[in-house]
Amino acid sequence: MKTKHSNEAVDRYIRDYQRVQIRWQNHITNLDQISQLTRLSKRVVSQYVDLLPDKLKSISKNESDKNVDLNTKNVLVNKEP
Repeated sequence: MKTKHSNEAVDRYIRDYQRVQIRWQNHITNLDQISQLTRLSKRVVSQYVDLLPDKLKSISKNESDKNVDLNTKNVLVNKEP
């Protein structure tokens, strides 16, 4: 497939994708936070996350779910009657 993207632009796309991937692998899954750290728009970050392999996304999603469960549990435990 031919595109009108320069080699430099394609290299930048790959580097940006890898920057998002590294944050995701390190359990930074908040799109706003990734956006700030990478200086990419939230929309672009979201598109790169959609390209991550399913296995990687599901592992990180499970970790995020555990964190939410722990936070909810802490709120319930620390709640005064």
